Amino acid sequence: MAKYLSVPVTSNGNKLVSIDGVKLITQAAESATAVTTLIDYVDGTTTTVTHAAAVAFDMRIALETAMESAMATDWRQVVHPFTSPKAVSSILNA
Repeated sequence: MAKYLSVPVTSNGNKLVSIDGVKLITQAAESATAVTTLIDYVDGTTTTVTHAAAVAFDMRIALETAMESAMATDWRQVVHPFTSPKAVSSILNA
């Protein structure tokens, strides 16, 4: 069963981000204060989460922790709320 994080996006409501097939989560340029976090999937696609400046990789860590928690839940719990440490301005999947 597919699972998703429901991520609040400023002035755009909540958007679903798939947690199935996640290969790697990084912050752009591996900077502790980056404004972009990348979620790479095994199928070659990438979800780009643009947010306020991170502090000590807090956005990457929060996404990883939320995904781990969601995957540990019952298969019937498909959508999991994500409490973002930073304001998210956009989510793009390509």
